[in-house]
Amino acid sequence: MIRDYQAIQRSLFLRGKQRLIPTSGKHRGAKLPGTLNYETGEILTTEAEQYDAEIFLEFLKKIVNHYSTGNMVIILDNARIHHAKLLKAFWKRTNSAFLWSFCHPTVRILI
Repeated sequence: MIRDYQAIQRSLFLRGKQRLIPTSGKHRGAKLPGTLNYETGEILTTEAEQYDAEIFLEFLKKIVNHYSTGNMVIILDNARIHHAKLLKAFWKRTNSAFLWSFCHPTVRILI
């Protein structure tokens, strides 16, 4: 998730000479679920305004269509949408093609 918080905390203006910087007053963001193919370096992403189970299901279908042969490993972060009822049929249907791995909540992955 990429967020655009338009709060200005510090600036380099002299005291009494601060400029007014216009902002929209809204916190906006882009949701970019994506995959990385370690063999080719190819990145596959989907952009969305919201990130919910429907968007995630469409993203999973896109992955299955794009990487139609072989097996793959998907590491998920235990978000609630990864366990949504909407996805249960998809998980059962594709169980043999994927190796699912959910990170333990205390594990922090730094990129």
